[in-house]
Amino acid sequence: MSIMGWFFIGFGVVLMLFLLTMCILTAVAGKNLSNHRRRIFCLVITCMNCINVPLGTVLGVFTIIVLVRPSVKDLFEGKEYVEDEDEYDPEDDEVDVPPKDHLPVDPNHARRIRRPSDQ
Repeated sequence: MSIMGWFFIGFGVVLMLFLLTMCILTAVAGKNLSNHRRRIFCLVITCMNCINVPLGTVLGVFTIIVLVRPSVKDLFEGKEYVEDEDEYDPEDDEVDVPPKDHLPVDPNHARRIRRPSDQ
């Protein structure tokens, strides 16, 4: 083989090893994200994934935006973070809905919507 053949083989092997390493590191970062551990490692891998245009860039930028939030920093450090917003209480909505007994019911409605073959 000529020197160019070996060059392309070497380049392909190096590229394959790089992509395999990135794949493994991305999987490890994903596992660490789900366990809320190693935030800096996740940030570094996210920055490296921004090279993969367009999906890696979009996901990487949004992951960086989320990982630099103070609440996420506290979560990764194991601190309990309580948001200032009021919690949603579904019982508050029940006041606006009338009871089921007061809904209008038409007994002939079922007869009108049936197909003629069912009667």
